[in-house]
Amino acid sequence: MNKIIALDIGNVCVTLRHDLALGALGYKSLGDIPQDFLKATEMMERGLMPEDDWLEVYRKSSGSELGGDKLRSTWNLIIGAEIEGMADAVRMAVNKGFRVIFFSDTSDLHITEVYRNLSFAHLVSGAIFSFREGAKKPESRMYDAFEKEYGKPSYYTDDMPQNIEAALKRGWNAGIFTGAKSFFDAIDSL
Repeated sequence: MNKIIALDIGNVCVTLRHDLALGALGYKSLGDIPQDFLKATEMMERGLMPEDDWLEVYRKSSGSELGGDKLRSTWNLIIGAEIEGMADAVRMAVNKGFRVIFFSDTSDLHITEVYRNLSFAHLVSGAIFSFREGAKKPESRMYDAFEKEYGKPSYYTDDMPQNIEAALKRGWNAGIFTGAKSFFDAIDSL
C-alpha cells in the first residue's frame, strides 16, 4: 500500500469565508465583482499571473486605491478557522505511518496564509498546488502531477464531488469530506 493521504485544504482543513473578504471589499456577492478581477484571480490560482499583476487588475477593474498589503490581507480573509478535529485526525494518520500531502486549488498568496495559521501544517510533508501546475481539479493534469510525484494515494478527500469523481475514475480510493470524524474513520480503516 502506498501510505499517502491526499488532502484538499478549503473546507477540509480550513473553512472558506468568501463572504467576509467580499464584504470587506464592498461587494455583496460574487456577481458584484468585476469580471476582469475574477479572471485574474483564476489565472493567479493557476500560476499564470503574478500577484503584482493581479493587484493591478483589481485596482483598474474596481477603481480602488487599496494598497497591496491591505488588499492581500483582505483577500486572505477567505482563509478561515481550522476545521474542528482535523488536527487530531491528521496527527493520527501520521502516527499510523501515512504521509499527508496537500492536493489543492490555491494561490501562493493563500497557501502562505494556510501555512502561517494551520496548526498541523508541519505534519504535511508535500503538496501539489494549482498555482504550481497551471491547472485546477478536476483537470487530469493535477491528478497526473500527484501520481508522478507521490503515486496513487491510499486515500483522498475533498469537499467538491467533481474532484472526487475524477479521482475515482483514475482508480483512487477517495471520498467526499463530510467532517473530521468521517476522515478519521476512513484513515483508521486503512
